[in-house]
Amino acid sequence: MNFKAYQKKLRGCFIGKAVGGTLGVPFEGNLAMRKIDFYTPVPTTMAPNDDLDFQVIALEIIRSFGLPVNRYHLSGLWEHVQDGGPDEYGSARWNTALGRLAPLCGFYCNKFYAGMGAAIRSELWACLAPGSPALSVKLSREDACTDHYADGMEACMFLSAIESAAFSETVSDDQTARKLITVGLSFIPEDGRLAKGIRFAVQCIDELGDPYAARERFIAEYSVQNWTDVTINLGLIVISWLASGGDFSKGICIACGLGYDTDCTCATLGSIIGIIAPDSIGEEWLKPIGDQLVLTPCIMGLHEPDTIGEFCDLVADTALQISKFYGTEAFTDIEVPDVTPMHSPWTNDIYAVDSMECPHESLAALTPLIVRIIYPEYVAVQPGEESTFEVVLRNTQDTQMSGSFHVNLPAGWKATAVDFPFDLAPAGECRFAFGITPDAMEKKRPRDNNLLLSFTANGIQWEVCTDIPVTIPWERTNLDTGAVEQIESRAVFQSVPSGHFLYRTAIRVDHKMSAKLGVFSNRAFKVKLDGEEVISGDGSYYVPAFHRGKTSAIVTTNKEITGWNILEIEVMDGEPGELFVGIARPHGCCEWLIGAEYSLNPLK
Repeated sequence: MNFKAYQKKLRGCFIGKAVGGTLGVPFEGNLAMRKIDFYTPVPTTMAPNDDLDFQVIALEIIRSFGLPVNRYHLSGLWEHVQDGGPDEYGSARWNTALGRLAPLCGFYCNKFYAGMGAAIRSELWACLAPGSPALSVKLSREDACTDHYADGMEACMFLSAIESAAFSETVSDDQTARKLITVGLSFIPEDGRLAKGIRFAVQCIDELGDPYAARERFIAEYSVQNWTDVTINLGLIVISWLASGGDFSKGICIACGLGYDTDCTCATLGSIIGIIAPDSIGEEWLKPIGDQLVLTPCIMGLHEPDTIGEFCDLVADTALQISKFYGTEAFTDIEVPDVTPMHSPWTNDIYAVDSMECPHESLAALTPLIVRIIYPEYVAVQPGEESTFEVVLRNTQDTQMSGSFHVNLPAGWKATAVDFPFDLAPAGECRFAFGITPDAMEKKRPRDNNLLLSFTANGIQWEVCTDIPVTIPWERTNLDTGAVEQIESRAVFQSVPSGHFLYRTAIRVDHKMSAKLGVFSNRAFKVKLDGEEVISGDGSYYVPAFHRGKTSAIVTTNKEITGWNILEIEVMDGEPGELFVGIARPHGCCEWLIGAEYSLNPLK
């Protein structure tokens, strides 16, 4: 690929992203359809948008820590989001703060795993691997798994494949759109909800022609209450793209008119067409927003460039180094320009982080050994019950690594084995399984339950630490029969059987502050905290987000020395359902509290 042509398409990508995002922001979350033909209102600068914010953060992380791109470093993204972050961002930030790293932080307690948060970050990985969809997908997975799994991760991979392949296209029309959609589908499971939804979206627009009619049929089939769902929004992108015939203005205006997560759908389609045909972005779209790079105020701690153009220059510099490192030879017929220095590779092993067996594992360390910790599928361990963990090691050094590691657990916890020797050639791997049994934890369920691995190898000593979540205890009373039982919830949400129940537990947080209690369910319920009714819900809306979930309340926590608050939730009779209970700081998008502890002792 000619480097100058690449630079032009790269700028088309992010200018198209900024234009589309600015067009769509005023209608974000609005499910109504409308006719749109230009900015409403006309802006004087680009609208700040997490669609671009997080790509600026990810680029700085790559350049600061070096190649290969990996989920361990990219988990640091959440340190830069200062308002807690909505939906999947909130659970990912909470998990990483507690020491549960990717991909576990995108899996555990994440009810928004199929949100748009990773799909909207796909462009960076395409621009770093132009014309190499497979590499783009590999890089995008490392990013997407920090806050998603399944559909949410696949959406990012699907889009990054399309956008990478788009660098090889020059004609923006229906034929090119269909070709690229086929490329994207080839990288995700064909029997998954996302792939089926995308194929159905194509069918809807092909059979009906009109994008608004196609949207109605598509939504009737795939509707869910969460308007950030990837299957819905990628389906709307596909409908808009095919209805536009590849025309930039028409495409982003249709996407905006179809509603749902419009800042994301417009920005994504704008970037795709911007890559294929950068000259198709008219001056009427460019002049109102200018070239200034505008980030959301809650994004802190970065050294971002001032303009979109300067950001694109950094992306291009990084793409040159990625092409060399991964051996893609993406660029031809160029004199390699002077590049802005970035961190040298932390290993020469380009396959170092390729292994990812499941979402319930954590990449806990990179050097001098890769350390992956595989949790049980249910993740949270229960008092007195043995759970199997695995430690997988990979040698990222150029020399043999021989030594051992020791397993350290909280006081009273037991392991079936604690000492493990290893002898690893360069790029060699080995794995060790052992059981962990927590103590009774009768007094409380502690917040911090560290799994600390102490390593010695080649005369070097170091430690790797990660967190083991524990179950949340509940006393559940069947209000029809009077039967009382203790149940253990593996996450902040749990299944509720049919029947009329009272759930009780005690929760303790920092008593010097107010907190936001969120209780969400698809069953009718009433909530009391320390005997006072604070929340009720009819079960008609189940989107468990603190800032938009509709059934949360700011509460004053216990000021007494014990700090325990009695939480009671009456769940009315109905079909089997689900109950989500969480607590957060009551500001911005509500940061999940990392300090909550639970106990049944105060109920006695």
